[in-house]
Amino acid sequence: MTSSFLSARSLKGRAKAFAAVLAVLTALILVSGSIICHADGYMRRNFLRTSYNPDSYSLFEINGNILTARGKYADDRIRRIYFHGVEEGSGSYKMQVNSDGSYEAELSLPQGYRYTTICLQLSSGAVQGYRIDCSNGWYFSDNGLAEANQKVFDNITTASPESVGYYLSPTADAYEISVALEQIQLISDSVTEGIDGDYEKARALSLYVASHFYYDHDAKNNGVSEENVAISEILKSSRTVCAGFADLYCALLQAQGIDAVNIKGGSIGGDITYEKLTDGVQNHEFTAFYYEDEQRWVWVDSCWNGSGDYENGEYMDKKPHEKFFDISHEALALDHRADYAQRRNFFSAKAADPAETTTAAETAVTTVSETTKSTIGTSADAAAGETPALPPEEDNTTLIVIAAVMGIMVVILGGYIAVKLIKGNRP
Repeated sequence: MTSSFLSARSLKGRAKAFAAVLAVLTALILVSGSIICHADGYMRRNFLRTSYNPDSYSLFEINGNILTARGKYADDRIRRIYFHGVEEGSGSYKMQVNSDGSYEAELSLPQGYRYTTICLQLSSGAVQGYRIDCSNGWYFSDNGLAEANQKVFDNITTASPESVGYYLSPTADAYEISVALEQIQLISDSVTEGIDGDYEKARALSLYVASHFYYDHDAKNNGVSEENVAISEILKSSRTVCAGFADLYCALLQAQGIDAVNIKGGSIGGDITYEKLTDGVQNHEFTAFYYEDEQRWVWVDSCWNGSGDYENGEYMDKKPHEKFFDISHEALALDHRADYAQRRNFFSAKAADPAETTTAAETAVTTVSETTKSTIGTSADAAAGETPALPPEEDNTTLIVIAAVMGIMVVILGGYIAVKLIKGNRP
């Protein structure tokens, strides 16, 4: 009986040891698999929410070779979904749009591409695009900016009242500052009249800016001056560059008592690709406001929300949209990087001392080369940066071989240990 008891205890011990070995083997297999899964350097996600705006958003999910989508575009109904640069007519496609603007859709993902852009065409003609990548399957890349961008709100700086004066007037002139603030208050009150709640007020002001002001390509190409970004001049000419859009929108929000900050960072466009976005140059400025009811910061880029263009002395209208109003952290990270946030209290601005000789360029206005408000804001053709070609897939041969060798070694080792544990030390 004692021998049987000891044998039972020995068997239980071997069973526990075998279970532990299996756990270790499983972990090793998962690690070796992750080498292939993340061989492109980015984490993979199969899900993307484009916006937290309840009336203008999409939810995408990738399952194998199928993309499912649902959402709502109450004010500008969705017309179709397609993949940028991919021949139409291949694979399955079905979509249903309901009377309230909500929709459901299912599409087959294209084959033979390393990346493309999911494009949403709306009834207004506006197109919104979101990049997806393919390496051993389709996925939404996670470059880490979704989390990193939010850290700017942990250390918001405050501009001095003297420097803010230059954002309102090229020379921080007392009279020009006063007139600009009066105009800002009048416009803000007019646009938000009859609207309840800070969120809807901010949304209306974002659409106003995107609809009534133009991106100044001439200034961008020839050199941005104080006049191009000072609010007093923007209100006269109805054109500016991204820094001016950010200041104007912030000032309109502050006129309604909504806390808003300017965000300085980077964006894709020109030489800055998605792959270079995380450590690229600072070339863009946008906005965030604090939504008190939900105690969160809301991203807004009114410049990229489809404002018209001014080029070669001509104004060209474009259809505005709301892609960059309350855009989700994950969707923003596809083309924006936030480096720091600054609060500019426009209604506390001070005029310059008459004896002061410092110019706005030296105190307030950054005139570094700025990304053209390219097509990402108004056209899906640039949302992917370029037309996706059909190059060879990325060469992950070395990593695959390593993972395979690790897998074989794990199996051999596991088999050896299992045999030893089962046999035990027999007399």
